[in-house]
Amino acid sequence: MLFRSPQGPAGGINIPPPNENRFVSNEVMLEFVGNLPAATINALAARHRLQQVEAFTYSLTNTTWFRARITDGRDVRTVLRGFGREGAVIRSAQPNYLYATGQVAPAEASPDAPPQITPPASPETSLPQPTPAAAAAGAMPAPLGDPAQYMLTKLRIGEAHGLARGSNVLVAVIDSQIDLDHPELQGVIAGSYDALNLADRKPHVHGTGIAGSIAAHSRLMGVAPAARILAVRAFSPTEANAEATSSAIIKGVEFAVTNGARIINMSFAGPADPGLGRHLTAARARGAVLIAAAGNFGAKSPPQYPAADPNVIAVSATDENDKIFTASNRGNHIAVSAPGVDILMPAPNANYQVKSGTSFSAALVSGIAALILERKPQLSPDTVRQIIVSTARDIGAPGKDPEFGAGLADAYRAITALEIMASGAAPQPATTAAR
Repeated sequence: MLFRSPQGPAGGINIPPPNENRFVSNEVMLEFVGNLPAATINALAARHRLQQVEAFTYSLTNTTWFRARITDGRDVRTVLRGFGREGAVIRSAQPNYLYATGQVAPAEASPDAPPQITPPASPETSLPQPTPAAAAAGAMPAPLGDPAQYMLTKLRIGEAHGLARGSNVLVAVIDSQIDLDHPELQGVIAGSYDALNLADRKPHVHGTGIAGSIAAHSRLMGVAPAARILAVRAFSPTEANAEATSSAIIKGVEFAVTNGARIINMSFAGPADPGLGRHLTAARARGAVLIAAAGNFGAKSPPQYPAADPNVIAVSATDENDKIFTASNRGNHIAVSAPGVDILMPAPNANYQVKSGTSFSAALVSGIAALILERKPQLSPDTVRQIIVSTARDIGAPGKDPEFGAGLADAYRAITALEIMASGAAPQPATTAAR
């Protein structure tokens, strides 16, 4: 079966569209149901003139993935078409797609996408009324963080920390190498995994910044400073835009879920990937809250993945004035927004950095999810999503919109919504902005 659908649930042969070239140019990935004998896989590879690179069996999907190298110069699309007659043997075949943490726009960004629109600000609105106990706990936030961390005020982290700090919640960060020894991260790293199996363990600015945005607790203050971080390295150690493949990210998702991560932060963007999509579906079914950066490709970009996957909470970026970040992706898949411009966070070797991007917005929302799950560990991913979306403060056109989704995430409103839900009432969406 040949298909081009980005999210084909049953497998098949995934041929990328002509304008999608973000994949390893000399590799293909084959998926088999169960633990297929090595002899069967090797015979198929020989028929298609492929050389094995690696094979892994994944419990999430009960499949074996076989990554193979094309050694005779054929292009990926040609090789994939050749698997159309192997339907009885393989579940799926696809490219080994590439994902990036940076802000380089894809060449195929649609010129017909709507232009950037920054809606006018809305008047203030009242917040849901918490129970007296919750109000008392959140009324006097302790001093926290660095004055440059404006996002703490925007997200109402001080008030939220009177109620929760992310204790006992495991957050997997699938990213570049995190500086595990940074002072801001001492005591929060629960474990680590290297999907690349490289000797080079040099810390990278992106992964370190993402982990710190979630759980910093020294000079800075993360959204969930008591959370535990599962450091999953899937991105190559480049100085600029770190890059990862489908195979590395799928390994990371498997490791995160099988090691008990309740939240998986994915601050990267790239092509639609049906194989990764099936793993995300399985991860959500196992209780993982999936959160991803919308992408930094601008208003004219098509949706980027994994943010556009229906299992994922997609986060766009705003600035200090609640305006959309110029480079932030838009789309109907955006769930909420969070600060992502000039974010102060840790950098390798006990340093600090100021960066912009939807990557950091996603990390802040992952922190909010950790606060929610500390209070109510039994909540499903769908309920966590409902709480985050329904308690966001509307900062765009009235109602959900393609720039901000439901609006700016609000940690304190999300926590107090749990109190309201405990009383039997559903959290009510905010319709206008609180400044």
